[in-house]
Amino acid sequence: MTETLPGGQEELQKNITAAKQMVAALNAQIADQESRLGKVAEPPVATPVPTVAPPPPPPPPASGVKAISFPAPQSVSPKTSFEEKLVSKFVWIGSFALFLGMTLLMKYAYDNRWIGPWAVAIIGVLTGLVLVGWGISTIRRFFVFGQVLSGLGIAILYLSLWAAFGYYALIPSIIAFGLMALVTAGGMLLSVRYNAIVLFVVSMLGGFLTPVMVSTGENRQLELLSYIAVLDLAILGISFFKKWLWSNLAGILGTIVVFAGWWLQFYTTAQFAPTLFFLTIFFLIYSVSSVAYNLIRRERSNGIEQLLTVFSAITYFPAMYILLDAGYHPYLGLFTVALAAYYFLWAYLVRTRLSEDMSLYSFMAYLGSGFLALAVPIQFDGIVVTIGWAILSAVLLLLGLQVKRQGILFFGTFLFLLTAIKLVIFDLLTADVTGSFLINRLFAAFLMLTVIAYGAAYAFRKLMDEHGIGVFKRSGIASLFLLAGNFIFTIGASRDIAVFYTSDRTILLTLLWLGEALVFLALGALRRRTPMIISGLIVFALAGLQLLGLNDSVEVSKRLLFLNRIFATFTFAILVAYVTALLFRSTLQEEGVSGVRRAKWVSTFLIIANLVTIYGATQEITAYYNNQVIEMRSVQAQSSALAKLEKSTINNQAIVKLQDQKSTAHSLFWILYGILLIVFGLIRKSKTARIGGLILLIFSILKLFFFDLWDLGRLYQIISSISLGVVLIATSFVYLKYKDKIGAHNH
Repeated sequence: MTETLPGGQEELQKNITAAKQMVAALNAQIADQESRLGKVAEPPVATPVPTVAPPPPPPPPASGVKAISFPAPQSVSPKTSFEEKLVSKFVWIGSFALFLGMTLLMKYAYDNRWIGPWAVAIIGVLTGLVLVGWGISTIRRFFVFGQVLSGLGIAILYLSLWAAFGYYALIPSIIAFGLMALVTAGGMLLSVRYNAIVLFVVSMLGGFLTPVMVSTGENRQLELLSYIAVLDLAILGISFFKKWLWSNLAGILGTIVVFAGWWLQFYTTAQFAPTLFFLTIFFLIYSVSSVAYNLIRRERSNGIEQLLTVFSAITYFPAMYILLDAGYHPYLGLFTVALAAYYFLWAYLVRTRLSEDMSLYSFMAYLGSGFLALAVPIQFDGIVVTIGWAILSAVLLLLGLQVKRQGILFFGTFLFLLTAIKLVIFDLLTADVTGSFLINRLFAAFLMLTVIAYGAAYAFRKLMDEHGIGVFKRSGIASLFLLAGNFIFTIGASRDIAVFYTSDRTILLTLLWLGEALVFLALGALRRRTPMIISGLIVFALAGLQLLGLNDSVEVSKRLLFLNRIFATFTFAILVAYVTALLFRSTLQEEGVSGVRRAKWVSTFLIIANLVTIYGATQEITAYYNNQVIEMRSVQAQSSALAKLEKSTINNQAIVKLQDQKSTAHSLFWILYGILLIVFGLIRKSKTARIGGLILLIFSILKLFFFDLWDLGRLYQIISSISLGVVLIATSFVYLKYKDKIGAHNH
């Protein structure tokens, strides 16, 4: 008995029945597939859903069929064989051969009267149109082939039109020009339509050759340059949508060739204004088209943009220089500054529009800086150029540190070095001597460059981190600028002394160098700056060389013993050495500066101080007695002949006596100074001082036995011998009495 269900339940029952039938059909299909694969279908086993993570599946059984895995499809780009690459080049070679063959065939057919001139021109035009059509019809499937074929057709069209005008004289120049311009426009439109740069370049080159091919030898400046400007504007328009930078380069070359040809043949000063206008239009077009695509699309440059930018600049500037130099030379500097401002504006636009492209930004900034530096020698000359370059280098260095760009720092450093070389080598030799000491234009330039060097060293330490930027390490570059500043000032101040002082030149130079050495060494010790110490040592060594020849270069007549300018200079050198030793002793750490121990620095300058003292005092004694000998001989030379004969013997004896006194004074001074060193060494527990005193005594002994005892007079021999004997005995006694303490000090 069948129970009748309500309407809703009957519908549900039908759906369940249909679902069961579908499941059964699917199971049948699965079983059929498994049987084909050789697998035995197993009934599904219902398993409860685990509440924890299931264990790893067991390894597959040794027997049975392995599961089939289907790898994901991969797009493999087929490799191009060498044969295919070679064949792909055939279209270029074939196109050139066909162009050459068509040219020769048309000429041969005409020369042999096979066909007339109109037939030659028409056949050429039809051939060109057929090739263009064939290339366009295949360009979507065979891109390079279609481009080359279309380009060949356009080239044959140009050739045919030129033959009709220039070779056969079938059409006037205006019609030939119009038809060639039409070919140029059509080729450009097709190149844009199919994104074919080869077609564009061929059309553009044909466009630049058009005025050459239809030229009648007349000077039509406005028509010619306006036509070139239209072509260039087409390139500019393309640059906003296509990154065809090589077409820009071809356009620049075409413009240069056509313009140069006109300039060399037709230019006169009466055409100055339109020439200036068109030159500037050409420059603006190509300077904009080189980077327009990058700024509009916000795309980073790849280097070709910089190449095109600098190429347009280095072709525009010389042309404008020649143009303005003829009658407007005073405006050349202003023009160069305007060009620099133009590139600075580009740098600003790149910075704001394409901030991530620091390469293009830096390049525009370098180009602007270069023209700004070039404007200085164009507008000015001499020392003003140096001052202008110095200011510009300071600006570049500060800018490079602010924006952390290695390139700007490199350019600023290079300009600083160039300025220093110009100042030291050229300006120093050619500058006039107007003005007064330290108040003249040359010293102002030296002072400005010194301040810039010191400022750069300070800025590098303050604005740059420890790792620096590229090759510009903070400590290294700051040290170099510090050294440069020291020596630039030294050279500048020395030059002023040499120019504005004659009689006291050597003394003043020595005092200047000693003063600078003291400042450099003091700053180096107080600030722990190795470059300052190195500068001080070098300048101090220069002063030492001056001291060695001080007596020979300065007038020594009527010189009081130890009370004169020369010995005052030696005294200042001694003071510098002692003060430096004191500063090093009190300020440097145990390891000193750059790993050199403090004790070595102190000992070195103490030794220098004592050597300068000994040398200066010895020279003072020598000069004192030599001056007396000179005065005696001067008096004798001014006497009469009879007086000379009478005084000759007396004077000779007096001179010998003075020589003996001088030698004895040397020995006594060395002995006394040796004693002072030994006493100082004992009191201050300084082994270095004691050894120095002993060396001086030994030298005095050698002098006594090998010189004084043989050459001196009897009285001076006695004085020298007794003095030395007393000193040696006393020294020996002191060493014996205090040998334990001396040994402890040495230990």
